[in-house]
Amino acid sequence: MQTANKTLILTEHTNLIPVFLDTFKTVKLERYEGDSPLSSLDAMKNKIKEEGSISFIKKEILSLIKNYGSPFIIIDMLIKSNIDKDDERIKIFKTFLLSYIIIMENQEFKNISCNMLILIDKNNYERLNSIYAKPQNIIGILKTNDERINKIINNYVTDQKKFFNNFNILLINAEKEPSLIKSELTLFSNRFKSKNRQTEETVISSIAPKTSAAEAADVVIHLGNLLYKNSEEPIEYDANLNLTEKEVYILGNFTSYTRLDVVKRLLAMMNRKFENDFDFKNENSINIHIPKDSEIDSTIPTTIAQLLSKELHSYKDIRIKIPLTTYKEIQNATGFNMIHKKIIISN
Repeated sequence: MQTANKTLILTEHTNLIPVFLDTFKTVKLERYEGDSPLSSLDAMKNKIKEEGSISFIKKEILSLIKNYGSPFIIIDMLIKSNIDKDDERIKIFKTFLLSYIIIMENQEFKNISCNMLILIDKNNYERLNSIYAKPQNIIGILKTNDERINKIINNYVTDQKKFFNNFNILLINAEKEPSLIKSELTLFSNRFKSKNRQTEETVISSIAPKTSAAEAADVVIHLGNLLYKNSEEPIEYDANLNLTEKEVYILGNFTSYTRLDVVKRLLAMMNRKFENDFDFKNENSINIHIPKDSEIDSTIPTTIAQLLSKELHSYKDIRIKIPLTTYKEIQNATGFNMIHKKIIISN
């Protein structure tokens, strides 16, 4: 049972819909525009009003799976359903999750995947993100009157392998910068599509470690009229370099052979005193670019993960900017899952 390229968009954050549709062009998804009441949030609400319940949702999901494969769902966690006992506005979201769990109990659909991008406002995101840092914890909000189903739900919560076999879930702050949402959507959709293509010839394998001798990459930053490189004295900035100001660039070989030298250069740059009083520790966010012309290998995700969790843990919101081609090369490498939320795709 294949994952479909059809997408359901069920959100009150209508300002994001153009962002989603634009991203779909890149990741080869398309919005479902058929006659199912799940085709839009308004259509679903009209169906709820007509029937006075949300019991139709499971039937509609199953119909879409049979006709197209499992759809990609973009949905608000909190949706006003106008039905009894839904003061927390979470019954619709719970129904989607529970529907998939019940459908997956059927032998015919045991291998389908629930691919879901969950949108929530900033305040609730900040409150819940730490709880749902492990995505399977989201399944823990479900509880039914059927103890057999409750045991199945608990299996998904406690068995990480079982959860990841059937669920690809990401909770995001719907009020963050649209460009960041676009990047997260791109990464997420490529990740679950790749996971669901594991048996196909198009599966993307990680690049092997590169141990041949090479010069270590330079670590540079553009500040005002100056360019800083490694531990050298600053020189006058050349506008032809086209470097975004106050962002770090790793230019050259960042591989198994050179990574120790590059890490030393990066840490020296982060701790350097600059002539114009710029200080990384005062920045609310820091971007580190690895451009398409730089060379990396499968050891780098783990190297970056260790840097972020140890030497750079005191810095605020460090993001790694890489091109889509580099992302595809490293997405199956060891350590990638530890850094994928920190990645921004950049051309």
